[in-house]
Amino acid sequence: MAETVSVSKRGDEVWVMTLQGNGEEGRYENTFNPEFIRAIHAALDKVQNESKGSAACLVTCSSGKFFSNGLDLGWLMEQEIGGEVQLNFLRDFHKLLFRVLTFPMPTVAAINGHAFAGGWLFALAHDYRVMNSEKGYACMTEIDIGATLTPPLNALIKEKLSRRLAAQMMLQGCRLSANELFEEKAIDMMCPQAEVFINAVSIGEKWSSKAALGVYGEMKEDLYQTAALALRDGEVVRSKL
Repeated sequence: MAETVSVSKRGDEVWVMTLQGNGEEGRYENTFNPEFIRAIHAALDKVQNESKGSAACLVTCSSGKFFSNGLDLGWLMEQEIGGEVQLNFLRDFHKLLFRVLTFPMPTVAAINGHAFAGGWLFALAHDYRVMNSEKGYACMTEIDIGATLTPPLNALIKEKLSRRLAAQMMLQGCRLSANELFEEKAIDMMCPQAEVFINAVSIGEKWSSKAALGVYGEMKEDLYQTAALALRDGEVVRSKL
């Protein structure tokens, strides 16, 4: 079975988590299903276990057209609508976002291409976002497919985006470019594709020392308390798939 998530280290402080799921090289969609979520957790386990008490940061990256194309709707629709498999999967997705949101070191999403729906939420859970200015959009597609978001996912959006931008994305389904997202302060930097990864690394390196004393994750959990508690403990009621 092909590896869907890999971890490497760049120098002493930068961990790189590379997403390569649901596709072939250069065309990874990185859609979330139980296997992909388990692989990300395994990668995060390695990073966390091997960096305790030291300066560290995490850069999440991929290649090709997508950063992430959201939830694996093909797999999801094979399950009973509203059944335990679907509900447990949504709970597991919440827990993954909680873990990234409160990860005990600076995290940077290097957004190489499209970040759609759950893929955009995954990017939002990171501390910083660097996006390709040459191609790629972020959007929330639920309004156009007749789906709704769970309260925990709504809480994350409200925590990370302005009310105006959240309404644009959730109620209008707008596809927003890096330039538009930068103007709305939803990303921290935009740059040509060839510079996305190196700029994400630079941001991570700048703040990696903040992880050394072991309070970074706890402080993020306090800072983003509403979303963190919702993702950790919230139920999946009022979600329509």
